[in-house]
Amino acid sequence: MLVATDLASRGIDIPDLPVVINYELPRSPKDFIHRTGRTGRAGAAGTAMSFVTSEDEQHFKVIQKKMGKWVNMVETEGFNLHGY
Repeated sequence: MLVATDLASRGIDIPDLPVVINYELPRSPKDFIHRTGRTGRAGAAGTAMSFVTSEDEQHFKVIQKKMGKWVNMVETEGFNLHGY
């Protein structure tokens, strides 16, 4: 497991990193792209998942618009990340 800041995610190179999980969305769409770009590099397959709270939904729409890609959202009930 790797836990890193936005700054670290820009300069780190980990071969064969299969999954990136965004526990909190970065402020910048560019930082989101750099974070999720740590997986699936050099033609490899990878998965990026992001926890998006109701307060983050509008910001996540902005990120998707900047990327030019829209992702499927999966609603989860009873999954509370507040306070962590």
